[in-house]
Amino acid sequence: MDITYRQMEPADRLGIRHLIEIAWDLSNYSSDRAVMDKLLDHYLLVRLLTTNYAHVAVADDKIVGILLGRNEKMPLPDVEMYAQIKRLNEKKLSTSIGSPTYLSHESTIDKVDKSMMAPHKGEFDSELILFITDSEIRGQGVGRKLLSDFTESIKDSGCSNMFLFTDSFCNVQFYRDAGYVERETTSTRLKGMGKKSSFYMFSKDI
Repeated sequence: MDITYRQMEPADRLGIRHLIEIAWDLSNYSSDRAVMDKLLDHYLLVRLLTTNYAHVAVADDKIVGILLGRNEKMPLPDVEMYAQIKRLNEKKLSTSIGSPTYLSHESTIDKVDKSMMAPHKGEFDSELILFITDSEIRGQGVGRKLLSDFTESIKDSGCSNMFLFTDSFCNVQFYRDAGYVERETTSTRLKGMGKKSSFYMFSKDI
């Protein structure tokens, strides 16, 4: 399978939304397609707020991988413009069936991430924000290539230490195998879920 790796383009949004929907099973929040589309747009927009590196993997005109990251050595996009759109979307989402639970989960995870980051404030100069590969092509090196390209990019610009947040819904072992060090871990119960979920903060010197 021929796979192309390139910068994300506006036309990639639908393919990226599909990856997000499958990977995080956002259908649990609503069975309404219109609401789901709003949730997916919101989820992606929130991550784009702090992103200045966005690359995708494409196979047969299909998005099969996405990596969003932040490089502190490079300028960010117009954050205030994104923030205004985000606030508008949240107002619309709060009236949609299923979305209050989604917004509650997003808020809880954000607080958990900030709590884990607190002892390490100012320690890192780059972040892996969103990283997904299509389940049908996992094991073929697509994720490793996306991550390697990001690492080389931030290293070339002078960055030296990267961090990421992840949780028990993801393949945590992938990061351990890639040489990332577990810096913080905690657990909390998300609204409507019976058991607690585990959350992790990893870092790596590059």
